[in-house]
Amino acid sequence: MKTARLWLALCAAILLAACVSATPVISGDTPQAQAGNAIAQAEIALVKGYRLVADQAAAGVLFKSELQEILAVLDKAAAAIDTAKKFYDAGSFDGALNQALDADKALNYVEAEVAKKLRDRRQPGAQPSAYHPAMSEEDASDACSDMVVRLATLVLRAKQANVPEAKVTDSLQGDKALMKGAKALIHAFYTEDVAGAKAAMQSLFDTCVDINMHPETAI
Repeated sequence: MKTARLWLALCAAILLAACVSATPVISGDTPQAQAGNAIAQAEIALVKGYRLVADQAAAGVLFKSELQEILAVLDKAAAAIDTAKKFYDAGSFDGALNQALDADKALNYVEAEVAKKLRDRRQPGAQPSAYHPAMSEEDASDACSDMVVRLATLVLRAKQANVPEAKVTDSLQGDKALMKGAKALIHAFYTEDVAGAKAAMQSLFDTCVDINMHPETAI
């Protein structure tokens, strides 16, 4: 039910990139500084991880089962970062640092695994299209329902965090049809257009299902 999460990964990368600072939060070598900087760097690495997985899934490098496994590791890293922030806010800087380092280990694993798949499957004569087979209508519907709900949740969080709409939409890349639908969804949420949001979600769902059932038409 969660085998086609490429678009979810891309959306997560877009919105995480919009919310994450590219610089350490505190200067110095105190436990607080070390923990804060480790969290900031882990968040940046998480963004890069989501983008890397999204790009290579789109290129046909990852099997659907492998995509599930790698995204599960990314989700685990994201959870560790959230826990690190809670420790940090509570003043437990050693605990925060340990959680950030755990996240970093998971992200290093993802990078190494994707690099290995890319190396193995980009040999002369490889057939990338073989790694992105068409989905059944049922599987595509399940995957796309999950994608749309998760995307909507992420957009709401970005809006609540005062991330500018333009900063989110300008970061979009991928299939043109999906980009159009995603931009419409983002705009509807930012303008609080309930009817428009519902229409955009339905349109994005339909487009997602079509692409996953007919991946040869993706741009």
